[in-house]
Amino acid sequence: MYAFLLKGTLTDEQGTAATRYWRLNIAQNSVLNGHPVATHQILRNAIYSTNIRTVLTSGYNTPEEAEIMMR
Repeated sequence: MYAFLLKGTLTDEQGTAATRYWRLNIAQNSVLNGHPVATHQILRNAIYSTNIRTVLTSGYNTPEEAEIMMR
């Protein structure tokens, strides 16, 4: 499994924005609805672009907290 540390901004209902950190786990072999999903090798020093539409947690306050959760 690969893991990334993501930095983003989370805005609360009052409009206050705060920098937050999340870990993103990427499985090497995945199954979706009972069917194998093709995954790709993650390459070092490569650029990957993605759009995150929603998050299920408020993340972590510091990159160190998120990193600890990656272990």
